[in-house]
Amino acid sequence: MIQDRPRLDRLEAEIGSQHTLNASLRTSIELLNNTVESQRQEIAELRAATEALLQTAQLHQSNIKLLSTEFCRDGHGV
Repeated sequence: MIQDRPRLDRLEAEIGSQHTLNASLRTSIELLNNTVESQRQEIAELRAATEALLQTAQLHQSNIKLLSTEFCRDGHGV
């Protein structure tokens, strides 16, 4: 039994190291998950802003066409 003690000590140390590593990995995974969720929210916000800008651009384009048509109808066009 006495000769098994160093082996048990090594095993306990390895188990302790494994627990520390597991805790570190869990923390890293949690941080990565939080980052991914944050990026998903940012993407959703950017997508909404892009769609709003596209709608505004389309409205301006429509208004420019309407003004151009009216301008030409009044005889001001080339």
